[in-house]
Amino acid sequence: MARRPWSDFLSKFHCHCRRQRIERRVVRRFSGRPEEYISFGLQAAYLNMHGQRRESSREYQRAAETARKQGLRYVADDFEQADARADALAGNCESSHRLGNPALALAMCGEASEAEKVAAETSRLSPNATIWNAVQLPEIQAMIALHHNEQAKGIELLASASPYERAYPDAVYVRGLIYLSMKRGAEAAAEFRKIADHEGASWGAKWVHPYWGQYYALSYLGMARGYVLAREDAQAKDAYEKFLSLWKTADPDLPVLRQARAEYAKLR
Repeated sequence: MARRPWSDFLSKFHCHCRRQRIERRVVRRFSGRPEEYISFGLQAAYLNMHGQRRESSREYQRAAETARKQGLRYVADDFEQADARADALAGNCESSHRLGNPALALAMCGEASEAEKVAAETSRLSPNATIWNAVQLPEIQAMIALHHNEQAKGIELLASASPYERAYPDAVYVRGLIYLSMKRGAEAAAEFRKIADHEGASWGAKWVHPYWGQYYALSYLGMARGYVLAREDAQAKDAYEKFLSLWKTADPDLPVLRQARAEYAKLR
């Protein structure tokens, strides 16, 4: 979705979601106020970072409902899209579009035709939106290209996102996925490391992405897979362990968690 004006307001508030804590001062600051949806969204992002999808989903819905009561329909839509995208990232594609039709989540799950329809509608409504055209639409198109085995095209599509990627981890993550599919392990690991190396700096410093924490955690899994391809087993093991540590309290039935544990077991 194209960036909305409200994000400029929300970006003033810091979300230092470190590995072991959420910024409680921010949560308390908005508790009981009309802007309480910010607090719920921050909690959802934190839970996502630790793979607690069921609780995270509840917080996303609380955030969406609270925003909708304030007449902030676009804010509510973004929270619901973040919730659906989190399902797609966790491998729960059967439920990833239970809330509307988030285009990137659909593309991640291989539903190209539906993703293209939703993207086309957004382009119609926001034909001149800079972030949409430079970052978000190319992400969707790159994921579709990946599922069509057109990896080189996907990398090319993401070139326009490069100037913005410090604030938009989606593009970096998608590029990393494409490099993994191309068996270019070192390049994939380098992309995912961009996300991991900016904990609490760019990815989480501004309230722009209500799902950033999940990208942070999954970046370690992406790095691990890249290192395996590059035959850097010691680094791969370390990255797997960091991911599994972050997700030690995760919902045990998440497909991506089961896959990660199976992959890690092969290295031990």
